[in-house]
Amino acid sequence: MSSTRDLGALGLLRSAGPQDLEALVELARSTFRAAFAPMCSAAAMEKHLAATFSSEQLASELSDPAVHTLLAGAEGAWTAYATLRVHQDFDPSVRRPRSATSATAATDDDVWQLQRIYLRASAQGSGVADALLAESLRRCGRHQARSLWLAVWEHNHRALSFYRRWGFCQVGDQPYMLGDEEQRDLVLARDMSGVQLRPLAPGDHAAVHAGLIEVYRAFDAVGAGYGTGEADMQNLPSWYRKPGWSYLVAEQAGALLGGGGLAPLGAAQLATCELRKLWLHAHARGLGVGRSLVEAIMERARQLGYRRMYLETVPRMEAANQLYQRLGFERLQEPLAGGGHCKCDHYYLRTLT
Repeated sequence: MSSTRDLGALGLLRSAGPQDLEALVELARSTFRAAFAPMCSAAAMEKHLAATFSSEQLASELSDPAVHTLLAGAEGAWTAYATLRVHQDFDPSVRRPRSATSATAATDDDVWQLQRIYLRASAQGSGVADALLAESLRRCGRHQARSLWLAVWEHNHRALSFYRRWGFCQVGDQPYMLGDEEQRDLVLARDMSGVQLRPLAPGDHAAVHAGLIEVYRAFDAVGAGYGTGEADMQNLPSWYRKPGWSYLVAEQAGALLGGGGLAPLGAAQLATCELRKLWLHAHARGLGVGRSLVEAIMERARQLGYRRMYLETVPRMEAANQLYQRLGFERLQEPLAGGGHCKCDHYYLRTLT
């Protein structure tokens, strides 16, 4: 598998090597300073940067096979990075709740740590953090990690919201020294066993596009008049980052099993979204993955404020039709305005409230 992933307009994502040391030191120090300088004294900041992001420390990490450092952006003009530690159990200082989850009960060899994800201000909201986290999850999956954990400053509400959107849950907290000043981090973890649902990320386009074409071709549903003939097929991650749009993928051991999304149906159907581009590889069917995907997409629709979900399909997708009916979708005799799949003749609608 190539160590470089194309992120389209965001550049590329690849593993860092010794040749990247100078650029990594500058990126790590500048992004950490931008994130936390207002929250501590200048002396505490300089002491932390010298200890944590020195050339010697980062060179040691780059040469350590148990540390994966990822760079994202344009070659020579990196905008973000991530550090992933292999077989890194929870810090002994972590205060865990009495009822440990499966994520906290894994053995040392099963547990990985996402130590850092930092972005330049210009990359905030671009999707590059999603790409770095998706690649981190892929690597955990390929190595059969059972749990991935991380620590986030308790007042970094944007980061906490981001990780929770990706399925991380709080499992404890720990002290964190910033220079001589003690801070409090929340410890989040994600169970990596089994099938995982996560947001679509830059870098997923090729696999999702290929999966959609493969699955829809088997049902003779490729081209104009079907979902595979729409403009969003040209750049799925970009389209599904638009306001009111969302797309989830199902992943296991670093491989995508399927996916599905939602988008506004149109101005004529306020508060109604459309279930779009649902697909599942043949070997993943009959395991409950499709149902989990649709239920998660419906929940995401509720979070976005939609009150109804609409979809269009074809009768030859028999299992999909049966799933929609089991999930409470009601068959309509006529399509709603805004659907636009002229070759689909089965229409469903479900109330989400």
